Amino acid sequence: MRLIRGFEKRQIARHPSGIPGVVPGGATAVSGVWQFTKREQSATCAILLDPKHILVADLAQSLKTLLEQAASKGIISAGQIEPLAGHLTESGYAAMPTGSLGNGGILADLSLPKDGGPQLPSEESEAPRFVRGFHDVLITVGIVIALTGAAALMSSLVLVPAVILLAEILVKRQRLALPAFALTNAYVIGVVWLVFSALGNATAGTLSQMISIYAASAAALVPYYWRYRVPVSLAALILSAIGFCFFATLGVIGQTSLDSDAVALPALLAGLVFSLLAFGAAMYFDVRDRLRVTRRSDVAFWLHLGAAPALLNSALGLALWNSGSRGLWLQNLASGQAIVALLIITLFMLTGIAIDRRAFVTAGILSLGYVISTLIKGVNFESNNLFAISALAVGIIVLVIGTGWLPIRARVVAMLPKAIQDLVPPVAVQA
Repeated sequence: MRLIRGFEKRQIARHPSGIPGVVPGGATAVSGVWQFTKREQSATCAILLDPKHILVADLAQSLKTLLEQAASKGIISAGQIEPLAGHLTESGYAAMPTGSLGNGGILADLSLPKDGGPQLPSEESEAPRFVRGFHDVLITVGIVIALTGAAALMSSLVLVPAVILLAEILVKRQRLALPAFALTNAYVIGVVWLVFSALGNATAGTLSQMISIYAASAAALVPYYWRYRVPVSLAALILSAIGFCFFATLGVIGQTSLDSDAVALPALLAGLVFSLLAFGAAMYFDVRDRLRVTRRSDVAFWLHLGAAPALLNSALGLALWNSGSRGLWLQNLASGQAIVALLIITLFMLTGIAIDRRAFVTAGILSLGYVISTLIKGVNFESNNLFAISALAVGIIVLVIGTGWLPIRARVVAMLPKAIQDLVPPVAVQA
């Protein structure tokens, strides 16, 4: 394997032994692309792919493994492995970690490069790339208008088959990212609407309705992901399954009411457990794609987007639960509780900075504003513009974090143990 800096392209074919190797002068046609990422620019390695197998072999070796092999051959000394590995990483060289690539099966496509436009630097590639041109936007607008018109003119029952028909063309064949996202959302909405139609209004807003919705969504998303391999559909499948387990658990422990005034402590504990489960699922995909170059990162993005607000609200609700009113923390927040809430939100945001996921920052914005307004009232500060003052404070905090993300993250990651640093995305070197 050759470390890649900047931009380089190699063509790889199958040897008689089945091991991929570099083909001098190039092979015939290249049917797939594997991407490596440098801090400030992208590097691409073109790979000759079997339609059903991804030939990546030695590309999955870690940087440290390569240096250990060099030491065993006497090229460098054993004592130079760690310093050299650190120097190469800081200089922008990176190799895909071992185990980050799929071993076949339904999840094999997650090892492929992200859908969308050109690969962005790792520190800027957190969100999935939806648009490769206005062509995608135009098609997506057409999808929304056509599906809305079809549902209104005929019946909402046509939504699911209409989505499948469009997905066969726009997702299965053309792999259009933004239309795929829109169709996946429409598919879930169609499934939920079918559940509403089947259950009727008698179960509206009840625990049984929520269990049915999440169960139907998870079951319907299994064949959808198997067929179209859209990252957001896998994330929705996982979140739906977790949601079903959560609401089913509420039924088991006797929490039949979904009214916030009737939330009991066991329900909050269940919410925290399943929120942590969703967060763990997101981290499972994240640590297998530290450089954010494959579809695993897209799945993790959507999982974090769903897990972050649930985890924050569960943690705040559990920490500030009032046994007298049996209500959630927002209903009875004193100055002392506001300080506890502020500490939780701060820890939450620091976690997001460390793992390079901004969803953890945005999830705490509303809570942070409420906490700040409570603290202002706690010092007997009288003002008719309390909302404006709180909004200004939150806006300044978010702007500072957003614009200073790289240096702030560098400091946060530097304070973490080495074992954790090796699991989170590398810190980008600013130009």
